[in-house]
Amino acid sequence: MDLKRVEMIVNAYGAVLMENAGTGVLRDIASLPASKGEIKSAVIAALGFTKDPEMRRQLAAGYVSLADFQPLSDAEILGAQRLAHMSPTQSDAELLKSAAAISSSVDVVMPAARRMADEAKVLLGELRAAGFA
Repeated sequence: MDLKRVEMIVNAYGAVLMENAGTGVLRDIASLPASKGEIKSAVIAALGFTKDPEMRRQLAAGYVSLADFQPLSDAEILGAQRLAHMSPTQSDAELLKSAAAISSSVDVVMPAARRMADEAKVLLGELRAAGFA
């Protein structure tokens, strides 16, 4: 992959990471600017190009953050949105009132959260194997 393509993909992916998806950490894979494989290749190439420690840290974190992007159903997106918008400033009465929705949201989102956690472990292993973690 040439440097120009690496830069384009890494910058586009970085912009997506900066967006507030409204779903907390979990995000829909459809919001990625390229395939996970292309982004992984671009980030690994960028890690090989840069010597700046802060940039390397950000690139490595971005690599592992690819796990946050999962294929999500509409129900999973809605559940993640509900959970992301819970607030510690809500009163007990407000939390109790929405307890059923919160509970069902956790049940719906848990499989996607497990996929995310499993993939993060794999991605971290890939970084280590490539000598970048």
